[in-house]
Amino acid sequence: MIGDAIQADQRAQERIAACVEEMRQHLEAAKAAYAQALEWEGKSWSERTRVIQARVTLGEMDSPGPRATAPNHASVLKDRDPVVRELVRWSR
Repeated sequence: MIGDAIQADQRAQERIAACVEEMRQHLEAAKAAYAQALEWEGKSWSERTRVIQARVTLGEMDSPGPRATAPNHASVLKDRDPVVRELVRWSR
């Protein structure tokens, strides 16, 4: 009876460790995905800027042209979503 309880406790401890490791993996994946989304926002802003510069060059717009806006679908999350805010804080 004691041996069974000890074995059951060991199995429970192993499952706890496995769950914590799985959680850490998911958090790392979430941090990586968020970082990637931020990179894509920067790339989008660069391309929008290129479009404006090309239109100025072609004479479709007066120089210097409007300032391109950057998308903020991901970056705004750090201000609006408490989970993302904590994830960003952990990433520093």
